[in-house]
Amino acid sequence: MTRSLLLTTWKRLQSTAASPTAAARTKLDEFFQYHATKNALKPLIYRPKNANKLLTMDLRDPITKKKLTPKEPRATLSRAVFLDYLQEVQQGKEGKGELVSWLRAWCQIPARKTHVWGYLDSYMVAKMLAVSFFEIGGYTQLVNELYCQRKKFVSAKNPGVFNVEDFFNTLLMCNLQRNHILQFNDVEISKKKLANAWRRVSERENKTGLANLLLDTLGKQMGYDCREVVKGLDMQTGELDLPLWEQDKGISKEQYLQKNDLVYLLSRTILQFNEAEASNVDSPVVKFVDQYKQLSEELGKADLYDQYQDSMTQLWKKDEKKLAADEPVVEDAA
Repeated sequence: MTRSLLLTTWKRLQSTAASPTAAARTKLDEFFQYHATKNALKPLIYRPKNANKLLTMDLRDPITKKKLTPKEPRATLSRAVFLDYLQEVQQGKEGKGELVSWLRAWCQIPARKTHVWGYLDSYMVAKMLAVSFFEIGGYTQLVNELYCQRKKFVSAKNPGVFNVEDFFNTLLMCNLQRNHILQFNDVEISKKKLANAWRRVSERENKTGLANLLLDTLGKQMGYDCREVVKGLDMQTGELDLPLWEQDKGISKEQYLQKNDLVYLLSRTILQFNEAEASNVDSPVVKFVDQYKQLSEELGKADLYDQYQDSMTQLWKKDEKKLAADEPVVEDAA
């Protein structure tokens, strides 16, 4: 194996990994670099018995110029690491471009590297969108980046990232919130953006039925029938299937709250903008929200939705409003 081949490979790895912001980001980068490394190089870099051989070759990182040293393999990574990374990204201008840069670098790896492409799931992507929208900024750029990368996810056999329950419903939630805070009322642009988002959805199973209410709520807000735009969605006619704690056996209250935080955000958004649903005491959404709130209070946890409302109000100032106004309506059905 030639020195130039090793250097070329390491340049490629370094170019796809931004500087770590904290421990979780470091783990993500290590996982990415391990799977991005060609199979022929992995024994040299990651096997302890080859450590001396690597050191005697005197190879240096083309970016830092530091001598390459043996590494511990990080072949697997839990979802919790990514969620920790989201918490590490700092709020404000320093962090608003972080998620877009990270996603773009992550998606440079070939589709055959299924361990990397398969790491992200629909919940993780939805959490990334929510954190970007409510807390750190850069939401518009992140949505556009996800749209641009969709074909790669499909090619890498991970189309489930773009599903109804997490991905599409989160986009609907953010549209409702943004329309309200920016007083946006352009029906035609709203229709185009809704159709644009729907074209990106690869898995269209409507499990909980929350998509029904989110679409109806958006339609009332904007003054048009969203169901006419969203063709092919199974509009459930039965009762909503929302997770209640007593039905989710084997997990603690804290685990339940963490597992269903996205459902809570979606449900609170529906109740904020859909007066008929909020006033229906028999609504499954009302029951779910009441129970989630009660469990949060029992554990002394701050209300996530209320926190997000406060941070969103501060975030969507002039710069974010301008970005929202300039957001392109991408016609390509990528």
